[in-house]
Parts: sequence; structure tokens; C-alpha cells
Amino acid sequence: MVLKKLVDKIFMNSTNIINHLLVSIKTNYINNNKYAFCKLNKLCLNILFVLYKKGLIKSYKIEKSKIKITLKYYNNKPLIKDFINYSKPSLKWYLKNKKIMKLSKNYDYFLISTNKGILLSTDLSENKYGGQLLFALNINL
Repeated sequence: MVLKKLVDKIFMNSTNIINHLLVSIKTNYINNNKYAFCKLNKLCLNILFVLYKKGLIKSYKIEKSKIKITLKYYNNKPLIKDFINYSKPSLKWYLKNKKIMKLSKNYDYFLISTNKGILLSTDLSENKYGGQLLFALNINL
């Protein structure tokens, strides 16, 4: 039992971390909560920084071993309408810039993990980066 917990902790991969973050945000939006919480880790902080910089969340701050995310609403509706998670533990999507730009017609934003960090699809068009497609999102505006 102790070994299983240790193995789970060591091998909690990035896609599980992203899933946990997205589910937390979705659930709290559905319940019209002002805040969402996720486990403290570097990947979540990087994703939240990008979302905050673009104005898709109000704020986030570290509280003990969790991150408190202040959600943003527009006309009493969640600003982020939905998330579509592309990378899964069994299948990771690595795409070139041109392919990502073709896919971006269906969604407002994509988050991509590149060698330059986590970037939004709008940043990719300027810099012509490709990378691992993490998730897509649509907004209510």
C-alpha cells in the first residue's frame, strides 16, 4: 500500500495534473463558485500564469499546499465556456505551428507546451512555435 502511494506520487504525469486543474475549474464554474482550488505544482502555476496574463481568470495565489484561483465571469456567465483536453496519458498530441493554426478555427485558444514554456495559440502565430497540445478552450463574449 505504501509502495503504491509512492509510485502514484512519483509518476503523476503532466496530463493528470492538467485534468485535475480543468475539472476543478469546470466544476466550480458549473456551481457558480467564485473560487477553484488545485494542488500546488509548477505546471499548474505556469498554466494559470498564461490564463491570468490573457485575462481569462481574475487571479490566483498560493495558499499552503494549494493554489486558490479566482474565477472570472462575464454578464453572470462563466468567462470560459468549455475546455477540451487533447493530451491524455495514452496519447499526446505534438503539432507544428501550421497544424495548430488550422485547428484554431474551432476554438478561441489553445495552450501549447513548447521549449519556450507554455504558450497560448495567439503567441504561437507570432513566434511560429509548435509543441505538445495541452487543451483548447472557448470563451463567452
